[in-house]
Amino acid sequence: MPSYSDYSDTQAYLDALEAYQKALSNYQDNDSRYSSLIGSLNAWQVSTPMHIDDNPTFILEHNETTESDSNILLSAMDTDKKKVLWTINTKASSINLTHQDSSNLVVLTSGSSEAENILNVSLKTGKTTGYNFKYNRTFSIEPN
Repeated sequence: MPSYSDYSDTQAYLDALEAYQKALSNYQDNDSRYSSLIGSLNAWQVSTPMHIDDNPTFILEHNETTESDSNILLSAMDTDKKKVLWTINTKASSINLTHQDSSNLVVLTSGSSEAENILNVSLKTGKTTGYNFKYNRTFSIEPN
């Protein structure tokens, strides 16, 4: 929130305050929309949402079932259209690390005690290529 002491001009402060209030309102609207979409997926574990380009699309991390050690699914959700664009099953019970660049999401998954797979997920299509450390092999996952 802007502080009046940071501005020498009253109008500049009022403009900054108005911009802040608009941004806060947009955030609250998106938070409400995001929460209702999470509920529709019965998500039990949720990661921080990530924008894909400038589109109102987020990546949601959620469990396949309500069991604590169930597989983690990743879903791309369009918050404007209120629909799931794609979902992949990571076949892992935990995610240790995620990194996003402009078109891909890199995910490090683990099994019971150590790193198991590294996944490269296309943010646009959900098509995933991976590498399994234990069996020293590559694989692919098609989105639903």
